[in-house]
Parts: sequence; structure tokens; C-alpha cells
Amino acid sequence: MKRGRLLGRPELLLAALALAASAAGIGNGFVYDDVPILLRNATVHQLTDPAGLWGSAYWPSGLLYRPLTVQLFALEWALGAGRPLVFHLVNVLLLLLVAVLFWRLARRLLEPLPAFAASALFAVHPVHVEAVANGVGQSELLMTLFALLAVERYLVWRQNGPLGLRRRVALAVFTLGAILSKETGYVTPFLLLSAEALLGGRDAPSWRVRLRAMGPVLFLQFGVVLAAFLLRLIVLGAAAGELTAPALRNLSPVERITGMLAAVPQWTRLLFWPAHLQAEYGPPALPVTGGFGLAHVLGLLILLLAVALVVWCWRIWPVIALGLVWIAIALAPVSNVLVASGVILAERTLFLPSAGAMLALGGVLAAALPRIESAGALARRTAAFLLVAVVLAGLLRSAERQRVWRDEATFFP
Repeated sequence: MKRGRLLGRPELLLAALALAASAAGIGNGFVYDDVPILLRNATVHQLTDPAGLWGSAYWPSGLLYRPLTVQLFALEWALGAGRPLVFHLVNVLLLLLVAVLFWRLARRLLEPLPAFAASALFAVHPVHVEAVANGVGQSELLMTLFALLAVERYLVWRQNGPLGLRRRVALAVFTLGAILSKETGYVTPFLLLSAEALLGGRDAPSWRVRLRAMGPVLFLQFGVVLAAFLLRLIVLGAAAGELTAPALRNLSPVERITGMLAAVPQWTRLLFWPAHLQAEYGPPALPVTGGFGLAHVLGLLILLLAVALVVWCWRIWPVIALGLVWIAIALAPVSNVLVASGVILAERTLFLPSAGAMLALGGVLAAALPRIESAGALARRTAAFLLVAVVLAGLLRSAERQRVWRDEATFFP
């Protein structure tokens, strides 16, 4: 296949791949966090008190604030009379929308073949299962939808020069939607900033010109961040988020950050080869406590390699650099580095980072494509076969994993 040629309607094919990977979970029940947040939470069982929906914590006894997600939960509860089917149908629909939106973003940055390959891998990625198969994973899906929409629209609108007021306001609304869906949405302005910084290349205008163009965008972006933070403070009465994960509670900040180096190899594996999946990650299998061991050394080496790759690639293959920086930005709120989180590692928190991972992989494919094409027909067929095999493996693994979240009797063992 020549570069630039692709099947007629890639959006439909990608939506079909995402549907095939997730449809097995439509019949799932309420499992794990669904029970306290959906099944036993009176706040989401009514639509007559909007102030209660927007003035309550996400966890009935917690400090998280996700009012847009809670509002959507209440609508789904009313629509389905409390049946889990509606929640799972919405999750699958959101996955399809995110998969298509990822393609639109990738297509802005890459030629059709590597863009489609990266999008197909994203659509069937097994690490997405927890966010889709579990009803409360909707917060991840909704937040990622808004964040991707903000970045994709920014890149489109920025092609015509500085953004006008209407477009700056639209981007601010997308960012606010991401934040009110889940706290990770606070990183959206930094995703926009990294796209501007890394995709300029050698021929970009001077930094002064680019900052002058982006200044009004960032002004509104961080204005929205401040407004959302103040709203959270007013409603919850505290700036803190989740309670610290039990394994990290007695660690100093330096010990906690050092310990989290052991999570870096797991993040890398789950983003790029998620063959083994599990519902909980922590000590002793994930040695974030105790001495500095092999996992910590490997994590440090991976971080150093990633930094070196960003520095090396940002002028030659900027999409690879953007993908790696995207991963770092998206992981920052859940890395237990900036603030302590309620989990050490959870697959659902890798939904937004996986977009960066697949963008980086798409950049690698784009860099390799000329050599594959020049190597002859056998090399092209082999590469195509390997890509199809990996996509099919991801699809089957995701479909199989969906059923693990069928009910609590299946999930907990």
C-alpha cells in the first residue's frame, strides 16, 4: 500500500474496532467502586436537586469533586431506572467518540498510514478496559474526550494564526469540561502548551511571536483552572484530593517520590505491551516501599532515556517528543509526585497517558515507514501482518478482559 492511501472511512473502521473491543462489557453489573458511587449514592439517584449534584463530593465520604460526571450519572440513573446497562452503553459510546477524536488528532500530526495504525492500537488498547468496563470509569472517558478535543481544535485553529476570542473561549470551555469530569483535566493547558512548544520545529516563528500568539489562550486557560479550583474549594472546603494510599502514608515526600520509580517500568509495560492486567497494583509486587532495588534502577533508566529521546526527537520527529511529554503530563496528577494520590497505580488512570503513548508510537511508525517502503514488498507485507496481528491481539485481550468486570463474584477472585 502506498503512503497516503487508506480505507475509505477510517472513522467507521476505528469505531468498529473500539466497539468490538468493548461490547462484551455492556452487560456488566455494578462492580467495585460502582457500588458506593452509583448503587448506594443517593446523590445520583435524583435530578430534582441540581445544587445537590453540583455541591457534593464525588465520593460520598471523600474529597474528590467531579460534578459534570455526577450530573451525567444522575441522568443515566433516571434514564435506566438504576439499571447498569445504561451506564455501560454510555461508556462504550464515549470510547467510540474518543477513538474517532484520537484519529482526528493523529491525522493532524501524521500521514494517514501511521495515523491510522496509532489510532487502531488506541481503539483496542487493553489498558482501557477498566475505564470502560467499570461504570465509574466514565470520569476518565469524559475527561479524556474534552482534553483531546481541546488539543485537536487548538492545532486546527492555530494553523490560521492567533486565535480569536470565540475560539479561546471554546478552548476554555473544553478545559473546564475536562476538569469538572475528573481532576486530571487540570493538565489540559499544559497539553496545549506542549503542542505549541514541540510542534513548531525549525521553521517556527521566534518564541516571542509564538508566546504573544498563545498568551491570550493561556490567560483564559489558567483563568478557568483558577475558577475550577476555587469552586472546588467552596464546595469541599479543602484543596486536598484523595486520602493517601495506605502503602505511602508513612513516607516522606522524598521517600514517596523515590519509591514511585518502581512504578515506571509498570507504566511503560502497561502503555506499550499490556499483556498482563490486574485490578490492584501495590506492595510487595510493586516495591514502592523498602529499599532501592532493581525496579527503581530500571525506572530511573527509563526516565532518563525518555528525557534523552524528547531532546533528540523534538526537531526531527516532533510527534514522538510530544507523545512522550504527553505521557509525563498526563501521569503527573496520579504519580504521587506532585501530591499523594489514593492509589499507587491503576489501569484506569492510564487512559489519557495512553493517547500520548500511541502518538509516540505513531511517530515511530512514521519515521520507519520510508525504510519499510524502500525495503521491498516482503518488508511491507511483514510490517502490515505484524500490525494487524497486534491490533487483533489487543482487541481479543480487551474483549476477554471486559468480562472480568461482569459482577463482583467474578471480579474479586
